[in-house]
Amino acid sequence: MPSDHGHTAGIGKRRPLGGRFLCFALIVASIVLADQFSKIWARAHLAGQGSQVFIPGLVNLQLAFNSGAAFSMLSGAKWFFICMAVLVTALIVCYLIFWGSGKLIEFIISAMVVGGAIGNLIDRIAYGYVTDFFDLAFMDFAIFNVADIFVTCGCIAFILIILLQGRKPAEGEEGSDHE
Repeated sequence: MPSDHGHTAGIGKRRPLGGRFLCFALIVASIVLADQFSKIWARAHLAGQGSQVFIPGLVNLQLAFNSGAAFSMLSGAKWFFICMAVLVTALIVCYLIFWGSGKLIEFIISAMVVGGAIGNLIDRIAYGYVTDFFDLAFMDFAIFNVADIFVTCGCIAFILIILLQGRKPAEGEEGSDHE
């Protein structure tokens, strides 16, 4: 009689998630704090200053307030963005609990997206807009903030992992034909 050690069909062996959720929470909190402190600094030091060189030829600092998404898309749709941030955060946490692989990298990437989403969510609730201040000097691009960097990098990392996982042979398939 095969033993499944109390696992139900389809769930398989699950790793304990407590330590990974602690790591997730610490990363989220660190991103939110870095984002909020950088925005507080930007509002205090960049107001009325125009564009200032930060990294010559690469990044300038310029205070901007955005009530929309990148490039001011959907400007003024505060409640839409608030609902989306809450929904995305809830979906990511549910994914990690119920469907995720339990791998630490999955928690780290998810924390990047959630931390950034919460950072911008705080701005939208508190001010009705997001504080942006990084301006790419070498191209015409939307002004962005620390939260945006983490959301973007987290999404790119997630897509890369999906693409790379699709290229790996399944366990036990290396160099052998199917029987």
